[in-house]
Amino acid sequence: MFVCLFVRVLTMGTDGNKVFSIELCGGTHVKNTHEIGRFSVVSQSSVAAGVRRVEALRDVQLAEYLKNRANEKDEINQSKIALINELEKKIKNLGGNINEIKEEDISARTIVLKKTLEDLEVKNILLDKSKNIIKDINHNKISIRFQKLLDYPVKRIQNFVEEQRKQSIKQIIILYSVNDGKVTVAVGVTNDLINEYDASKLAKEIGVILGGKGGGGRKDFAQASGGANSSKIESSFEEILKKIN
Repeated sequence: MFVCLFVRVLTMGTDGNKVFSIELCGGTHVKNTHEIGRFSVVSQSSVAAGVRRVEALRDVQLAEYLKNRANEKDEINQSKIALINELEKKIKNLGGNINEIKEEDISARTIVLKKTLEDLEVKNILLDKSKNIIKDINHNKISIRFQKLLDYPVKRIQNFVEEQRKQSIKQIIILYSVNDGKVTVAVGVTNDLINEYDASKLAKEIGVILGGKGGGGRKDFAQASGGANSSKIESSFEEILKKIN
């Protein structure tokens, strides 16, 4: 049995005396590209190994597509502008100066405003004695700092403890940070004590006492999850003190 398939042979363009492209094609065609009108590729995707799907729109469909895209972009920009206004308002309420922020690009300005607002919030937390509770005690000839911070950004805890650790001698810093109902424990040990005390072990023990999961880190700094029970913070500190000989 013989099967005969009929396809069109199409040519496109010339390069000197040679045709630029010769293709077998069974698709729909126009006599002239002018008949297509306005045309644009709107997406492409992979459908199989070495095969891609290219989607395009023309004429009325393309006009409607571009209109919808413009409306979506306008809505996104309006949302971004509203966020910028909200950030600027919060910064002003905290005593910040938005006139110092020169970025005009929406995305860049948003990033700087968020950073500025967070810096101001952190500064206010550290100045608020109801949110920054510190108790320094002398224990077995070393200084141990108990510190509890409320609403302090978790991502800043390590740098915060590291700065204190580097400025101190013969000190162990035990920091409890309560943020969004979750407790994070951070322990810092000054370099002159790391042969005697291990921040990683202390952080893990405190985390377990609080009912959280084990943490980890180095001998001079470590963090652990303390779960969601902040009511045990003070008692866990008293308990860990007994283990620091």
